[in-house]
Amino acid sequence: MGTGRMPALIIRRDRVLASGWIGFLVLLVVGTAAQYDKLFPTAAERAEFVAEVGDNAALRAFTGALHGDGRGNLLVWKVGDIAFSLLGVAALMTVVRHTRADEEAGRTELLAAGVLGRFAPATAALIAGSTASLLVGRLGAAGAAGLGADGVGAVAFGLALAAPGCVMTGVAAVADTFLWVIVVSVGMVATLYPMLTVLRLRSEETSGRADLTLATAISRRSWAVSHVAVAGGGSLVMLAVAGLAAGLVHGLMVDDVAGQLPRLLQATLVQVPAVWVTGAVAVLLIGAAPRLAAVSVWVTFGLVNLFGESLGPILGLDNTVADRAVPFHYVPKVLTGDDFAPTPLAVLALLAALVSALGLAALRRRHLT
Repeated sequence: MGTGRMPALIIRRDRVLASGWIGFLVLLVVGTAAQYDKLFPTAAERAEFVAEVGDNAALRAFTGALHGDGRGNLLVWKVGDIAFSLLGVAALMTVVRHTRADEEAGRTELLAAGVLGRFAPATAALIAGSTASLLVGRLGAAGAAGLGADGVGAVAFGLALAAPGCVMTGVAAVADTFLWVIVVSVGMVATLYPMLTVLRLRSEETSGRADLTLATAISRRSWAVSHVAVAGGGSLVMLAVAGLAAGLVHGLMVDDVAGQLPRLLQATLVQVPAVWVTGAVAVLLIGAAPRLAAVSVWVTFGLVNLFGESLGPILGLDNTVADRAVPFHYVPKVLTGDDFAPTPLAVLALLAALVSALGLAALRRRHLT
């Protein structure tokens, strides 16, 4: 009961946010296709590039094999896994925003007091998430076809693009969970964790739980610092556990646990200061621009993971220039032969501390809303 009107309400509430991530994903797909069409305009140049990728074992290990030299093959190889993962995350968070988040904020209870069935919010969220995912798939397929991909391949890519979003809407509706159900990669999850943990400050503020907490002996500073500490410590533990697990598994496979475990543990732990920087940006946003914090956090997450390799070149920047805007660029690549360098890690840690301090100062000065 009442389900028919709920999708319209969701569309109205998400008209800016959903338009942003749908447009971003379509731009990512179409922009990457256009970029490769410009780099390799002829079949011979594409075939030469495919051969180079096939001969590079290290590149294949990170990006996967490149099957075929068509425009569609290059598009899926370059951006497929990124677009699939991001669409899944966006669809999942859309459903969570209109189910579990509304329950915590008390909005579902208010709606249920009227003519609204028990399953109406979840059903409407499923409809909205699946519709948005299908729209991304359709626009992505149209863009790929318009830039030279064959029709059947473009349709298959569009369906493959929409599928993770549709699946994750179901996962979000069935699994009553709030954050990071998708494990895309250790780096992406580790980057997302502190940002979403800090974003709980804003959630508690808008729901009124912060007022209840601060009515006790707990100060605003202690309340905020506790969230920042959990974000920083949690990301450190997450990367340490990932490094230990990867080192143990790889060491057992190559019969060299003593050598591989510390090597992979170091490779994950050197990412910690860069992850802290992203969390510090979230602290600054919540302190200085609280109404834009949620959207800005997701924009920052996208830029950190995509600007260097994808968005920067799409916008006309050289990869080496675009990479310098991402904190992970300064992390020593110890797995590929770089020497361990403590200086850039110390600079990143100091930057994270400074940005966090600015955010906490701004939060302390402003009114809670």
